[in-house]
Amino acid sequence: KSTHALKSRAGTTTLNGGTYTGSGDTTGNVGGSVIDIPDGGAATITGATLVTTAGAANHGFITYGSESNKNATIGSTLMLTNCVFTDNTGSGGTITNGTAIPGATLVLAGCTYTGKTAPAISGFATVTGSIAAAASSSGPTSSAT
Repeated sequence: KSTHALKSRAGTTTLNGGTYTGSGDTTGNVGGSVIDIPDGGAATITGATLVTTAGAANHGFITYGSESNKNATIGSTLMLTNCVFTDNTGSGGTITNGTAIPGATLVLAGCTYTGKTAPAISGFATVTGSIAAAASSSGPTSSAT
């Protein structure tokens, strides 16, 4: 059994905003990625914050196309725009395309991460864009007067 903050088997998945936190399961028995889109399709996630939980066995932010290619005729692109990836595991987390849709595309625009390293990206035939380190809020600030 897996648990996810959001799981979609729809051909078209559109997610706008919100904060999604992964399972805190430390055993690996019920933890799943924060967002799971197991059958692929046209998926667009905009302005969302994804959080992995400290001590969790699963470090996945997003799993795409991990179970079937059922929705590949609708689309095979995962588009992430202005998303924030907050890694509390120390691993950086992952964004993974399963083997069901080997030609899948990942498009990243304006995405940032907090934590030690950027999420590891694997399994996508094409990756456009990148995930940048979030600006530190602990440093000095200035303002114009």
